[in-house]
Amino acid sequence: MRKKVWVGGPSMGFSYYTSNGNQYGLVESEDTYPNTICWNGNPTSTNVVTTLFGTTSASWTKISSTPASLLWSSTGFGNMSITFKAIGEKGVFRLTTSNVCGSITKFHGFQAVSCAGFTAFPNPASDELTIQFENTESLNYLHNEIQLIDEKSQKNVKTVNLSEIFVLKQFENGNQIKLKVSDLPRGTYYLRGIPAEGSKMEVETLRILLE
Repeated sequence: MRKKVWVGGPSMGFSYYTSNGNQYGLVESEDTYPNTICWNGNPTSTNVVTTLFGTTSASWTKISSTPASLLWSSTGFGNMSITFKAIGEKGVFRLTTSNVCGSITKFHGFQAVSCAGFTAFPNPASDELTIQFENTESLNYLHNEIQLIDEKSQKNVKTVNLSEIFVLKQFENGNQIKLKVSDLPRGTYYLRGIPAEGSKMEVETLRILLE
């Protein structure tokens, strides 16, 4: 009979956290929060699931958090859950795994962020529409493009490439763009945010009236 024997220290395979029912690969960081969870109301939770090899013990420890009372709990061998009660809550956690050959320590930062995307004003509009975005610090928080859809024809009459605007740093006041609408027939339109492939964001639609 052959028996497999693990040689060496513990190691980690594909590990992930959840956000809005999707799985995202766990990113290491000791002092930032690259593992972002889309806020969907109070409370918003994430489950962290690890794949461990050659490990006899595994434990999570909260290193720091805002607020200090950020809720979390161990949910099994190498796994945990975090519960956020507001946008902006965040925490850094340490995962320690070990076996008879040694131990490995990894740090992971998590943060609840708004994935709501954007608002627009004035609404109703006549000449120009200002589109304001919740977060323009990273492409991770932006739709790939914004489309303006005519309600009657269901045709896309204007498109704004947000990825290009982000790269060229063309946001006004840090988080706004202007869209000319004086050349369009009066009526009802829909601003539609289209996420990039693989993005955590969903298609978002905002009703706009032109008068």
